[in-house]
Amino acid sequence: MAWNLDALITLDPAQIGEVNGNDIIFGNVCTPPVNHDPQDISRIVPAAAESWSASPDGLTLKLRADLKFPDGRAATAADAAWSMQRAVLLGYGNSATLTQRGLTKDKVAEQIRATDDRAAARKQRREAAGQARPRMPRLAKLMDDAEAGVLACMGFPAQHRLKLHSTDALERLNGETKRRSDVLGILPSKAAATRLIGALLLERND
Repeated sequence: MAWNLDALITLDPAQIGEVNGNDIIFGNVCTPPVNHDPQDISRIVPAAAESWSASPDGLTLKLRADLKFPDGRAATAADAAWSMQRAVLLGYGNSATLTQRGLTKDKVAEQIRATDDRAAARKQRREAAGQARPRMPRLAKLMDDAEAGVLACMGFPAQHRLKLHSTDALERLNGETKRRSDVLGILPSKAAATRLIGALLLERND
């Protein structure tokens, strides 16, 4: 089917305001949570969401576990929430679909949220470790052992996590170890490396 592209001014779903843009982009680029049944438009059928439920608190969508971005990365509930939050925050034409239902810029982080983003983060961490395991088993084990610490930030509200910056002393320690190793050039043995790192650790302990 041919489309008139003259009125298409953006490929960003959050900024589209024209009818043609909605039909072209949302019909061919985006996967909506649900769709109308082509055979009976009075029926809503699953798309990105496999199921949904309504309550006095609002609408809850359960996304399909097999959702992926075009590059193969897993798509999570946090990604979906961010996309909808962004539409409200930008305030372009498509935001009216959400704002007319009471969503506002100052409260959208609470009104649209991934209720199980910790599980999604855990899944992505384990997938990354699984990809590294065949070639770098020690790295994969390190990732497994560090899961609780790495994902500790998921206990904070989503709007706070965006502003977190690492001040981990381990990063500074690793940087100083690398700097001293570069100065020495080549370490003749594992014992020499142990002495170098041990001396640095003693300094930090003092």
